Amino acid sequence: MTDFCRETGLYSDIVLPVPLANERLAERGFNQSDALAQAIADTMQSRFSATLCWRKRNTLPQASLNRRERLRNLKNAFGVKQRIDGLSVAIVDDVATSGATLSALAEILKKQGAKRVDAWVLARASFSKT
Repeated sequence: MTDFCRETGLYSDIVLPVPLANERLAERGFNQSDALAQAIADTMQSRFSATLCWRKRNTLPQASLNRRERLRNLKNAFGVKQRIDGLSVAIVDDVATSGATLSALAEILKKQGAKRVDAWVLARASFSKT
């Protein structure tokens, strides 16, 4: 991901990992998206924040849900601590399947004033539920 960043010269004002719910973070012991986002921010020489966004509630695991259920599951699941008017934002996740998590987070960031939201993911999983 950092090689791609260097090769393309892409830039965002701030880079954010997709936040985990506190319960899930306690289970895993770390947020793998944090390390990815930090590396991308360092490469872009932009700001990094693991605390600007948070999960307002622990959502159901997305893997067992169809697309409509995934979107409903993530409705109002994220919060943003402050306005980010005019900033370009990169959100980073380890795996994207349906894109519901990234879409839900991008929506709230735009409502808080982001001028552009890009999604960076390490891997794309197939999604076959209707």
